[in-house]
Amino acid sequence: MDRWAWQNNWGDPCYYDLMDRTFDCVRSCNDCIDQVPEIDMEDTKRQEEIVGEAKFVRALCYFHMVRLWGPI
Repeated sequence: MDRWAWQNNWGDPCYYDLMDRTFDCVRSCNDCIDQVPEIDMEDTKRQEEIVGEAKFVRALCYFHMVRLWGPI
């Protein structure tokens, strides 16, 4: 679906649900990025991988939000 269709469906409850879920995903990624380095793990490489994956998912969420709704 193109951006025009999403921008003109403000009354659709699915629109707000998708927006809420996307921002929840970003919040979860931010929590992971903040809290994982504080965990005492022997495998620091795995910690860095987890933080890197969270940053990737957060960036992917922002990519889709900009494509759907324009500047965030």
